[in-house]
Amino acid sequence: MTRKFEETKYIGKRYNHLVFLRDTGKRQSGAVIAEFQCDCGAIVERFANPIINLKVLSCGCANKRLDHDEIIRLYVEEKRSTTYIAKLFKAHNATIRNVLKYKGIERRDHSESTKLFHNTTLDENVFDDINEFSAYWIGFLLCDATISGESRIQLELSPKDKDHLEKFKLFVNGSQKIVELHKKQSICGKYTSVIYSFQSKHMVSKLSEYYIVPRKTGTEEAHISLQNNKHFWRGVLDGDGWVSIHKGRLYIGICGSEKLCNQFLDYCKTIDPSIINKVAVKSNVSNLHLNGMIAEKIIKELYWDSNIWLTRKGDIIKTFFGV
Repeated sequence: MTRKFEETKYIGKRYNHLVFLRDTGKRQSGAVIAEFQCDCGAIVERFANPIINLKVLSCGCANKRLDHDEIIRLYVEEKRSTTYIAKLFKAHNATIRNVLKYKGIERRDHSESTKLFHNTTLDENVFDDINEFSAYWIGFLLCDATISGESRIQLELSPKDKDHLEKFKLFVNGSQKIVELHKKQSICGKYTSVIYSFQSKHMVSKLSEYYIVPRKTGTEEAHISLQNNKHFWRGVLDGDGWVSIHKGRLYIGICGSEKLCNQFLDYCKTIDPSIINKVAVKSNVSNLHLNGMIAEKIIKELYWDSNIWLTRKGDIIKTFFGV
């Protein structure tokens, strides 16, 4: 059964440059034909559905010329895309972009356009100030994030650490979905990971100040402002480190660039100057191992009275200390 067209819902309402006047009663293949008045004064009969869904700009008068003011209004005030505007004016996308450039209108970057298109939320300013949470996530992202181009940030973890992705999503106030990805690995066969990704040119720019950049593997280092920040180092340990118990003894360590490992060693010596351990340097990755009473001191300094940590490692620490 065809649903009845409720004319009263539309009478007098504006759709771009067209105002709905009445249902003519005419139908073509079931499509409603209605009467509209255009801002140019013309009264025309048109298919109602495309106009009500804002896919038509005017009676046709606007298509005869490019109304620069209208293009700017649609782009700036209504946040419409250049593709949408081009379709309304029956023009090429490049033509609309050239109009915006000619009028000095700054184009939205890809990340902002994506957010508008998908109606997503994101707090792009979370790394503008350093606090416990931003310092922690800088440390974690330094180890585990992938930065692509000028705007994409991706964090990929094991499914057993999915709750940690949820914490990061909450931190950035993001509405994007966490995706489960099945991959193939030649030696170990298939494996699964969980991914949270989004685009933010501002956030990528801010993270680059802390050396979180594309292709950072092997070049990681702590920014001078974070070299003695326990929350940052807890993020590093959660990201590229380990915590384990063997025969009643606690073992911890990190792996990464030689510089990052030495910076962590220097930080640990501020907690226990008696440390004589050295960084094991290898061609592709270096590491630092600590155990026993020294490891216990480091863990207490990093994790006690803290509000964010990797649950899996936190559980090992709670087991060891009986808390």
